[in-house]
Amino acid sequence: MGLLTTIPDFELSNPLYAGAGVSFFTVDPTTFAIQTTLAALYNDPLGQVPAANPQVLDSTGKFAQAVYCSVPVIATVSGINAPSSSTGVIFPRDTIPDDLQVFTGVGGVSPAQGITILVIDKAVGAATTVTLPPNPSQGQMITVKDGKGDAAVNAITITAPATGISAGATIDGAASAIINNGYDFLTIAWNGVQYNVVGR
Repeated sequence: MGLLTTIPDFELSNPLYAGAGVSFFTVDPTTFAIQTTLAALYNDPLGQVPAANPQVLDSTGKFAQAVYCSVPVIATVSGINAPSSSTGVIFPRDTIPDDLQVFTGVGGVSPAQGITILVIDKAVGAATTVTLPPNPSQGQMITVKDGKGDAAVNAITITAPATGISAGATIDGAASAIINNGYDFLTIAWNGVQYNVVGR
């Protein structure tokens, strides 16, 4: 096991999470869907001192000491001062692949040409429109994932671009494709004429 990095979430105080329990679950490496397996956590960067999972946040709502992990996780939080909730995918620092984009901003998003996995994980939940890259090569695929888990309330609408070789193209004959179930994903491929959903 190489040098681990800290989990950045819950390193700063948040009074709403005082005394809350936080469970860290592994995610599917392809779809980033939450799994039922608790992730291995550590209290040191070498992975020699196991840490509890779930963690109990201190009286200021943060980790009592640094917590380290080597794999992407999703945290579920339950406490007395705030409703139970889940984070999006938390990546250990320096482990996000170059072809992955995690969108946490506001409004819509247009991923760059080389992005193959787009995770929608807005800090404040809202509906999102994803505009696909304008000049895909034949067979090029992109997976769009609801990383926040709120697509049932805040749908993700995927559309073709307005410019380029795929301008105005359909997705399986429709103007758009929609993710409207929490943590769902769609993998979409360009066939040279239109987009096709090839995975869900």
